[in-house]
Amino acid sequence: MSGFRTDVREWRSPTMKEIRGLISDLGRRRLNVPQFQKEVLRVYREGNLWKQLGPWIDECLKEKRDAILWREIMATRNFTLQLLYMAPNTAHPPHYHFNHVSTQLVMAGRMRAREYERLARITEDSVTLMPVYDGVHEVGDTMQTAEFHRNVHWFAALTEPTVFLNFNVHGLERETFEPDVGQHKGRNTIDPTVGGNERHIIGHKIDVDKAEDKFAHRAIDDFPLIIPVKKNARPQRVSPRSRKRAA
Repeated sequence: MSGFRTDVREWRSPTMKEIRGLISDLGRRRLNVPQFQKEVLRVYREGNLWKQLGPWIDECLKEKRDAILWREIMATRNFTLQLLYMAPNTAHPPHYHFNHVSTQLVMAGRMRAREYERLARITEDSVTLMPVYDGVHEVGDTMQTAEFHRNVHWFAALTEPTVFLNFNVHGLERETFEPDVGQHKGRNTIDPTVGGNERHIIGHKIDVDKAEDKFAHRAIDDFPLIIPVKKNARPQRVSPRSRKRAA
């Protein structure tokens, strides 16, 4: 992959410039991951995102498709900022990420979500999980993920189309939960619904096609939690300007 580079640059704005500066600060260790994620939320709160991205959001809803705002792929790291569209009553199957820091912000619609902490590896294909959130993200709510923070998640659009802003950075963590043995840098699907005990869930890694078949067109609530969330933490919020919900 050395020397490989693919750039998509569309959204030229002061907000985008700030985000790229934060990525540079994370890469140069001027910020640690929690500081970086806190700063991302600050930039979002100050960026008047619904006004800036309103036409993009409307186009996603009208065309029923995603929109890449900015993407850079390099030899050792990459990052993407995009609007992701989800049709009503569809889900992104439960999955985890390798060497990944992300923030997702609901821009339109409502997103049903579950989030889990990874506690320990059991085998190459299984890990112990602890559920830490089970609820609904409204417009303005965020979901943040890092290598050692809520790395496993599962989310779905409810009865209306949903658009969320997905910002993710790969390759900047010095330490990883699992060794780098050809881990897929995107979504790695996992099933948290088939095993566990009174304290933990056992997550079993599964093929993406099997995960899509099982989860993509079923409601999250069709799958009872094996153990309950001890205490749901309210999502971090980025207050939106007044905006009509999608029909």
